[in-house]
Amino acid sequence: MPATVSAMAQVQRETAMRPGETCRMRVGDVAVGDIEQGQDPNLWYYTLERHKTQKHIGKKVIPLSEIEQALIAPYLEGKTSEQAVFSPRQAMKEHGVQRDDVGEFYDKDSYRRAVKYAIEKGNKAGAKIPHWTPYQLRHAAATELTERVALGREVAREKLGHTKSEMTKRYTAGAELTVAEEMARNRRNRQTPEDVVQ
Repeated sequence: MPATVSAMAQVQRETAMRPGETCRMRVGDVAVGDIEQGQDPNLWYYTLERHKTQKHIGKKVIPLSEIEQALIAPYLEGKTSEQAVFSPRQAMKEHGVQRDDVGEFYDKDSYRRAVKYAIEKGNKAGAKIPHWTPYQLRHAAATELTERVALGREVAREKLGHTKSEMTKRYTAGAELTVAEEMARNRRNRQTPEDVVQ
């Protein structure tokens, strides 16, 4: 798959972003952590302009570890703040194709099709890559995050002496970003460079 799509998939898998959130990532939405805002200066933060659960949770901020930073950094260079981090135009160039009808941003459907095409191409060349979609990346990452948060809530529930976890949720509602930051700091690359199909 093009390096652009590979980087998108890896960033999404590490962070549990929705496919659409990964597609809409703009250069200006990514910033180094600001100590004055209580952020870790070793992490980058992706602040979503809009997202699916905005009316319920307000602003959504996704901490980015060194792994995601390394994947994203090449796609920030020479771009304005409004341009896409992961652009289909860049992916087309990586394939040696120049088209004027390609937009600046992927959408969840074009992203899914790019992944599907790469799998089909790899399998025609003799690989045995199972079918998967960007939503499955989110599901896998979200499962890990949910297990971690649930374990933390259970420990907090016991320490606080609550009989029901619903009461503990009131006190731990803001802990998700803290857990996500800790997970970002401790993330280790899941694959070797040889595992990435390009």
